[in-house]
Amino acid sequence: MNTGLKGKRARTRWLAACLIVAVGLGFAGPASASSSAKGRLVKTNGHSLYLRCAGAGSPIVMLEAGFGDWSRGWKAVLARSKTIGSTVCAYDRFGLGQSDTFAGTRTIASVVSDLHALVSKAKLRGPYVFSGASLGGLIVRSYALSYPKRVAGMVLFDSVPDDWDQYLGMSVMSGDSEKIDIAAAAARLRASDKLGRKPLVVLQAGDESYLEGLTEKPDFLSYWNPAQQKLARLSKNSLLALATGQPHWIQQSAPRLSAEAIRLVVRSVRSGKPLSTCAKSKLPKLGAACK
Repeated sequence: MNTGLKGKRARTRWLAACLIVAVGLGFAGPASASSSAKGRLVKTNGHSLYLRCAGAGSPIVMLEAGFGDWSRGWKAVLARSKTIGSTVCAYDRFGLGQSDTFAGTRTIASVVSDLHALVSKAKLRGPYVFSGASLGGLIVRSYALSYPKRVAGMVLFDSVPDDWDQYLGMSVMSGDSEKIDIAAAAARLRASDKLGRKPLVVLQAGDESYLEGLTEKPDFLSYWNPAQQKLARLSKNSLLALATGQPHWIQQSAPRLSAEAIRLVVRSVRSGKPLSTCAKSKLPKLGAACK
């Protein structure tokens, strides 16, 4: 076997394992806030997915976790459904959390298929506001590309760019609990991905030392910062804010800021009015710097 390939695969597993451990450590802190979210299993595409929702109202907010994480990572945001002012739902992808077990490699397309079937089976009426953290950003953007009329707005939490596979030189993100091939979805997003004037908030971590250390690439910040700005340009109705001092898992370390970012999109969807500028929003008072 090619030793370079073997080393790359090993490093992929190491990167993913470290990410899962870090998410777990982050969860042990702020995400321990109490939540009235109710959970249930929903039969979807031949397997059961765990879904938990809190709050009431529309548009429904669907939360998509990062690689190797599940609804636990959104616990503190679910606990703030009243602040958001709408129904907020998180779920466990196939093979994770309380959903059915799965040991193989999945694609972004298969995850999107599950998500689309889940909201239908659970009778969650769209269009939705999708919130994606890290790799979850690729999933919600892929969903929007496949089902544009089902998406009313979006929030991206330190989302990986659509050339992440090219930057890392690997297409399969592989860890102890999840394996996802992102190559086809990433290529599709690079070819065509626009949100028109749908409200979009991009929340970037202020402390990128974690991802910078994982990738071991000296040009990481030169790559990541412009990529976040590019994500904000997916919509003509968007804002970009820096979660000052916060690590990659913003939704856990800064739940109040995260909930406010989602609330802004929900309010824009309801009113039909553009997002307020970052400077005029509550984001700076909650620790964000406008970009």
